[in-house]
Amino acid sequence: MKHQKSIFILLLLMIAVFALSACGGAPSDGSDDSGDGAPSGSADSMQSITIYTGTVSGSWYPIGGAISSLVNPTIEQFGYRAGAVPGGGTSNVVAVGNEEGEIGLSYSTNLAVAEKGEYPYEGTPFDNLYAIANMYDMAQHICVAADSGITSLDDLFATDNVKFLPDAKTSGSYWIFELIAAEYGYTLADLEKRGWTFDVGGQSFQSSQYGDNHDMAFTVHTNVPNATTYEMCTSRKTVFLEIPENVRAALVEKWGMKEVAIPANTYPDQTQDILTVTMPCILFCNDSLPDDVVYEITKALCENKEYLVSVHSSFENFNPDSASKDVGIELHPGAKKYYEEAGLL
Repeated sequence: MKHQKSIFILLLLMIAVFALSACGGAPSDGSDDSGDGAPSGSADSMQSITIYTGTVSGSWYPIGGAISSLVNPTIEQFGYRAGAVPGGGTSNVVAVGNEEGEIGLSYSTNLAVAEKGEYPYEGTPFDNLYAIANMYDMAQHICVAADSGITSLDDLFATDNVKFLPDAKTSGSYWIFELIAAEYGYTLADLEKRGWTFDVGGQSFQSSQYGDNHDMAFTVHTNVPNATTYEMCTSRKTVFLEIPENVRAALVEKWGMKEVAIPANTYPDQTQDILTVTMPCILFCNDSLPDDVVYEITKALCENKEYLVSVHSSFENFNPDSASKDVGIELHPGAKKYYEEAGLL
């Protein structure tokens, strides 16, 4: 019994020593305590900036990651840290406009119609969005399998039972194709009545479906050249369809798009320039971000092109001299301040 009592006393002493040592490790004056258990200036105390991008298999998601890596060292001084999440060119406007995130990638046309509350944003005008930078032009690719016998966009819309890959529903690709179909007098529902099927998904899904002969045609609004599109054209002989002049003119007049050419020999068996349309890719934000933060983001982008190109080839088409132009909506005051100081506006 005496032996057991000694062991019990020893255990109590050990517990007391442990408790005292734990207390001794705490800050004596609270100076390193941020109030929520995280030291001031630590990653846990940073305000998150969510950058909405594209599908994980597309080009925008890694681009968003590259932007985050570039700007974080400069915006952390203001207590912010950015990170990329998946999204889509059309849906990003809604997400950022509704303050589900702070920054997004979209298109000048989408931003312009969103500000007015026009299709596809009817009834929900977003007047809290600002442009940061025009990143680069893209191009609407419309492609069909060579063995389909289709050689023009007119042929495509005259054909029944087309198995088509329109990209993700949240994407700009899908929206542009809807607008092109409308110029031919069709909705996608009309085409479905003629036996068309629309297999919806991002570029990884498109590549799998097209490469395995499940679908005969696809469209994607993307950078030129695009690696996934190149691979798809390598796996299956492909014909690129030009958008006719009257349709291009309508898209420019009604929706503010720009005419652009996919240069000859960009892709396998593509021996001629392909005339199509583009909407410039725009980095934009809502009005929740302070001017200083947006200023630093803009400065980092415009003064580090070499780094951005090393991360993703799309940035080869990024031109700081024109980054403030053709953005669709008003520049954020922080971005405008940088462009003015740099003599770019």
